[in-house]
Amino acid sequence: MPNPDPGADAAWCAPGAARLGIASWDEEEYFVFNPETGDTHILNRIGLLLLRSLAEQSRSLRELQALVAAGGYSVPADAIAVHLERLCDLLLAEPVER
Repeated sequence: MPNPDPGADAAWCAPGAARLGIASWDEEEYFVFNPETGDTHILNRIGLLLLRSLAEQSRSLRELQALVAAGGYSVPADAIAVHLERLCDLLLAEPVER
């Protein structure tokens, strides 16, 4: 899986996210079960926010940064790129052509 391009106009999506099972015990960490791979992953609030946003539609880094800010979080673009890289490594997101 290619690493996400941190360019502001690069885009990502979350294929199959509608089939994910999501649960939280403490509202700080979220368990995400991917039935396609049989894997369970733990995401923090930002990771889950990004995943849910990408499940709605593919988005650019710039769009994701605006959504995170609208959610009340101050997260720089390079930190969002790290979250995107992790989602890609977990096979929960992937880069797309726009």
